[in-house]
Amino acid sequence: MKIYYFFILLFFIQNVSSQTEKVISGKVVNDNFSMAKVDVINFTQNTLVVTNSNGEFKIKVAVGDKILIFVNEFNNYKLIIAQKDIDANWLQINLSKMPIELDEVKVANKFKYKNIVSQEDIDKITVAKEISTPKVVGVYDGRTPNGVDFVRMGKGVSKFVKSLFGDDDDKKNEKVRFIDYLESNFDKDFYVKTLKLKEEDITIFKEYCDVDAQSSVLMKEMEYLRIYEFLIAKSDAFKKMRNY
Repeated sequence: MKIYYFFILLFFIQNVSSQTEKVISGKVVNDNFSMAKVDVINFTQNTLVVTNSNGEFKIKVAVGDKILIFVNEFNNYKLIIAQKDIDANWLQINLSKMPIELDEVKVANKFKYKNIVSQEDIDKITVAKEISTPKVVGVYDGRTPNGVDFVRMGKGVSKFVKSLFGDDDDKKNEKVRFIDYLESNFDKDFYVKTLKLKEEDITIFKEYCDVDAQSSVLMKEMEYLRIYEFLIAKSDAFKKMRNY
């Protein structure tokens, strides 16, 4: 009798699982033209698949999973998986072209929050963190010991820290998009040399960070150091997802 109940329970669990989690197929198109080599990301499960030459793909999903697609010159695509999507076993994804932005507007937006971070700035932040953060013996935190040139730091650190952490109340209250903030505060070298990302992955990485709910919280606080640490953590997950 116990064995009988065991098999009933097993069947029930498998049945529930099959209704909520499944490998489904789909296709990515633009104006009925198939789009090949497009990354389809399951943000919830941190997995990624790439469309074939016909724009088709297969991906494992569950109800509530967030599906994301970022393609240059196209509007971002975001979808929360519903039971109807799993039942249909098919996702038809239509990407729309992003409107062309005037150069003057693009330049104005890019430099509105201009504060590109140099290696010197990163060194200063690292020192501030070293002083304020207690060390845990035996745990590697990813930083290189004695990697900072203290001589070149010079004077004016307090002024730098004050400006860096946004003591200007007007700046704190100003509503800034997370991606705009990244554009203005982190240059290409930061992504390539510090985060060890491929240059062609920088744009999609910014979008990957932007959809994380934590990015909205960070933008309310406008604390550079916390955003810096957030990007470090997200880069690890991003590289693992893309099999670096």
